[in-house]
Amino acid sequence: MSWYVQQLIRNCDKIRSSINTSPEVYFDGVVPEVVCIENGEEENIEPLYEQYPYFVDYEDGSFQDLLLLEKTIQDLYNNKKISVLEHLIIMLYSKDTPMEDMIKQTGILSKLTIMKIFSKVCDRIGFILGGEFTDEGLIDKLSREHNLTEDQVQKVRDYLNRNVGVKNI
Repeated sequence: MSWYVQQLIRNCDKIRSSINTSPEVYFDGVVPEVVCIENGEEENIEPLYEQYPYFVDYEDGSFQDLLLLEKTIQDLYNNKKISVLEHLIIMLYSKDTPMEDMIKQTGILSKLTIMKIFSKVCDRIGFILGGEFTDEGLIDKLSREHNLTEDQVQKVRDYLNRNVGVKNI
């Protein structure tokens, strides 16, 4: 399974919009008046806040993972490792398209078939990317970061298996 890959695809718009932040949030509550620029000189950036009231946090972990995922999907599609139908289904899920419209656009008559194709292609992508993009890699990462007990690890595993196909990032 590849719960994380599915969640990134299903929530790509939410992830993209979440990287826009106010200067106060970006700088942990303290907005600097002066920053160092490339040549080591200081520059007053306070007037920039009025002109650009939001900063983009390109270092956000989910955003970085989404970029890697989208690049991998595009490379696999360009190299014909993902079919046109699989690519279409991924794009429809990423746009939060209702299932009835997916059925019309793909020509597949079964909701279950579309869900199965999506699940299988996400599993392949997760396997190719490895690490936290697979369920076991994600569980291992969470276990290390949060010192989870075996019981807690099992609860995470059960949650991932229960919530495949559910939009919940």
